[in-house]
Amino acid sequence: MLGSEKNIRGFNLLELLVVVVLIGILSAAAYPNFQSWQKDRKVRQAVIKVKSLISGINTQVQRGAYTYVQFEIKPEDDSITFNTRGLSAGQVGMMKTEDPLWQVGASNNGKCVIDDIGANYWMPDASVLDTPSETEDTSTAAEDSGEEEVETEKETGAGIVASYKSDDITVDITVTAAVCFSKDDTYYGANGLESGKFHICPRSGTDSICKMSSTGDSPGSEASEDVQKNLFRVSWSRFGAVKLEKYDIDDEDWYTQ
Repeated sequence: MLGSEKNIRGFNLLELLVVVVLIGILSAAAYPNFQSWQKDRKVRQAVIKVKSLISGINTQVQRGAYTYVQFEIKPEDDSITFNTRGLSAGQVGMMKTEDPLWQVGASNNGKCVIDDIGANYWMPDASVLDTPSETEDTSTAAEDSGEEEVETEKETGAGIVASYKSDDITVDITVTAAVCFSKDDTYYGANGLESGKFHICPRSGTDSICKMSSTGDSPGSEASEDVQKNLFRVSWSRFGAVKLEKYDIDDEDWYTQ
């Protein structure tokens, strides 16, 4: 004997429309939060990469791969590039005998040449052309953000040890600037980064530069809310110790990350 048939039916059109409308409302409500989280994630990833560049090149100094190194910031109209360069012990020794910038009494800031205006200053010699850089491999993060990753690579003919370019972030400077380090602070110098710090924030149509206050310790009055919520400060000591901080819009203070 067959069992009694069950009364089975699907959703009608009205019920389906109600479900679709509810999903749309929930998605619209959640999208701004998701967009804000995604932007914060992209900026944070970029900041970590920049910090890794500075730490990485200083690690190579401490290990003896280079005697003198540089971290360079190169702002462009729609992106920004961060480069590291290095001089070997042999190159520094030769410069001390041939280059006026390395004579006794010469300014350390003068030694920190920006290569755009000092052609061949950072050109590598044969002893370091095959030295691989030790920057962090961040391929997964780079794929997510659509940025150029910081790759492990050999030093290039332009003297660049490692390079990172991003169109998601910007800084609070408008011209190429650099800071240089040695194993101790003997040759510490800067060219445009004498303050020992710079700020990183999201790039947008209205924020092509991080707008800071006159003191440089907080966002400026013209800074967008997006910038204030995603503002980072990168600073360093004369010995190459790097510090990363994030601005808290509620406390109006900086906190170490």
